[in-house]
Amino acid sequence: MLISAGGQPLENVQALQRLMLGPAIGSRLPITLLRRGALVDVVAIPAELAAS
Repeated sequence: MLISAGGQPLENVQALQRLMLGPAIGSRLPITLLRRGALVDVVAIPAELAAS
């Protein structure tokens, strides 16, 4: 379960999607999630979707 991204609490999937627009592309985005009862911190680097 996603808890926060970029230091902001995530209330829904749309909140995460808003954080991954334009300025976030190629930048480090810290994410906290709950996995097997423990909080886990990871870093994601959003990228543009490749054209299909």
